[in-house]
Amino acid sequence: MIKEINKKKNLFYINVIKVLSAILIILCHYDIHSYYRNQQTILITRLTFFRVDIGDIGVSLFIIISGLTLALSFNNDNSIWKFYKKRFLAIFPSYWVSYIVVVIVFFMIGKTFTETNYWKFLLTVIGIDGLFLHKMAGFYLIGEWYLGFILTMYLVFPFLYSRVKKNPIQIFTILFLINIILHMQYNKYFLIKEHHNPLMRVLDFSFGILLTIYIEKRKKLKNILVLLAVFYLVFYRGMSEMLPYEYHMTFIGFALFLVLEYLIKISRLEKIKMLPKIVAYLSSLTFLSFLVHHQIILLFYEKIDDLEMFEYPKKFLIFLIIILMSFGYAISALPAVKYITKKLSIKLKI
Repeated sequence: MIKEINKKKNLFYINVIKVLSAILIILCHYDIHSYYRNQQTILITRLTFFRVDIGDIGVSLFIIISGLTLALSFNNDNSIWKFYKKRFLAIFPSYWVSYIVVVIVFFMIGKTFTETNYWKFLLTVIGIDGLFLHKMAGFYLIGEWYLGFILTMYLVFPFLYSRVKKNPIQIFTILFLINIILHMQYNKYFLIKEHHNPLMRVLDFSFGILLTIYIEKRKKLKNILVLLAVFYLVFYRGMSEMLPYEYHMTFIGFALFLVLEYLIKISRLEKIKMLPKIVAYLSSLTFLSFLVHHQIILLFYEKIDDLEMFEYPKKFLIFLIIILMSFGYAISALPAVKYITKKLSIKLKI
């Protein structure tokens, strides 16, 4: 396990990538709604970079960070139940508070649920309704497919971590081979989009774990991987033509993470006064802002006629307002989330 001092040193680059990923996802959803309404729309930026959707890039970085940070903080001396209790507190108070807030706004603007199968609300309560949107809408409002995915990863993390820690290269190779086999037969067995399927994104998640417990300790290997990452990003066009989208997307995520980590570390930005604290604070707000950002975007498109046809300056201003509202909501909701988390932690004896 990496020493505690190294964990603290690494937090800055993690926080920077986390905030960047959140902004990429918000930007993707903002632009994509314009594009769906009118393909002649002016976009804030391109919908793809390195021939990968910017939203997929943001999510890939998030998934790698999730595996990495869990591996950094996981302590084998803790019981598995304690781990699950902590993950429960990290997700559900934020999710439930956000869902209630969105429901209140939902009814205030005159919207209602048309779903009459009330058993589906159970999927909403446990946060996995977004993962089943390909089959049914139910009472879904927030969380996207990602929330159901990360809850699934939390369930398997203790087992996955112990296996990767014991045989890192072997297990990662096995996971890669399983992924290839499933990809070849994917449409036979699954209806969910391939890059939304937890089974297919274990690879990204495991890469974060592998970075923490194996690669980070081997400087030569890390440097070689950074060089390979640069190579992949430079020759991404050829790579995208050789590989299926799902694998190209995964490798772009790996490559960007490695390059961003390297650039952030050598930039010495953490030496700038107050910047680490500001970035850490914004990072702590990313999950809450992620939960509500899509509803905020939809509200703007519903209330402003022809928003998709606005000129760039106006459109960019609205994008900034959406970011401010998303993170502003997170700031305002955080005290309630902390209060509920504290009460539940007492009940759960953590």
